[in-house]
Amino acid sequence: MFEILSPSNTRQEMENKLDFYNNNGVEEYYFYDPYKNNLQGWLRSNNNLKKIPNINGWVSPRLQITFRLTASTLEIYRPDGRKFLTSVELEERAELEKQRAEAEKLRADTEQQRAEDEKLRAEAEKLRADAEQQRADTERQMRLNAVTRLLSMGLSVEIVAQTLELKVEEVEKMNGS
Repeated sequence: MFEILSPSNTRQEMENKLDFYNNNGVEEYYFYDPYKNNLQGWLRSNNNLKKIPNINGWVSPRLQITFRLTASTLEIYRPDGRKFLTSVELEERAELEKQRAEAEKLRADTEQQRAEDEKLRAEAEKLRADAEQQRADTERQMRLNAVTRLLSMGLSVEIVAQTLELKVEEVEKMNGS
């Protein structure tokens, strides 16, 4: 049994609780006054609760937890030596975990946005390349049509090459000669 004193507890009330626990077989009884940083404890021996004389550094026989009084507070340690956290420390840890989770979500969102941006950039690049290819194909087709038409009008390969700013070899290749 472990109790923390509050301002409303009276000395008589605490003595009555000790008697009650003593009469009802409680194995260990501790109470802590946080205002005076005072810890007291009792351990059952020969069917009675006996006061623990040196409580600082005491290890509970049942729970295997250690009680340590510092200059300002009581610290309680687990059997493996890790300190039990106070409500303030637990709240700070929860806040840090919340901030870590938010930072991780932001990192994941940023990475997802980067991936989406990269996908859009790749799509835009493909559209630009397709448009460039289509422009080149259209230009090639227009030159071919112009070469064919001008040659069919009886112009020489040299005149067609000069008119379209092509090499004679290009005009011959387009004409299939």
